[in-house]
Amino acid sequence: MDVLRIREEVERMFTAIGWRSYLDIFCPTFVELVKEFYSTFEFDLPTGYTVDTPNVIHFRLMGQEFHFSITQFNLAFEFITREYAETREYTESGCDYKESFYSHYPDIWKEMFVESDRYNPSRSRSSYLKEPSSRYIQRFLAYSYSGRKDSSGILSRPEFFFIWCMKNNIKVNLGCWLASQFKAVLAKKNKPLILRSYITRLAIQLGVLNLQNHNLHLAFDMKFLDDDCLLKMGVIKRVDDTL
Repeated sequence: MDVLRIREEVERMFTAIGWRSYLDIFCPTFVELVKEFYSTFEFDLPTGYTVDTPNVIHFRLMGQEFHFSITQFNLAFEFITREYAETREYTESGCDYKESFYSHYPDIWKEMFVESDRYNPSRSRSSYLKEPSSRYIQRFLAYSYSGRKDSSGILSRPEFFFIWCMKNNIKVNLGCWLASQFKAVLAKKNKPLILRSYITRLAIQLGVLNLQNHNLHLAFDMKFLDDDCLLKMGVIKRVDDTL
């Protein structure tokens, strides 16, 4: 980001939706952790759920079972503090798309993009975004959230929504969206097992993994989450990803 001189704006936009900590996670990935987590992960929201509805998220790490509410999942990652979890801002943070986002597609597209055609989540490209910081964030999300290495230039609906929320200072519940994305990986055949560094972060925060004392196998070398963005821009060389 420093190379592109957009660090300050990118950090401001992630802070605007309450995702600042998401930008800073820097962990290695372990084969056994990823397999154990994904083979046991479940996320089910009952009718009338709240962020504090118990036992909506289930998974196992290092042989230990965990059953969390959305709030407990956020706390486990340290995405939020216990004090913030009690605020109205947190309880009203978005766990789904805002109606105002769906109802104003044409106006939002005209404001944020240089391309005049109507938004199409399967064809519209991130290069249409007017601001360099927004284009960078889309590429970051494509690799670190969506896992679409083969089509990272396409602006998916979640990426469009997150950038819109950033521009409008709308808080988005990170733990809930991450849980939804973990679930989406399991629902599709041949989808990459993405968000792997976050699984390591979760295991560390839960106290079941000590990075200095374990017998797990490293999937690939530790790297900053924006490396793949800079790779596309020719700033760094490729690191082989074996998982």
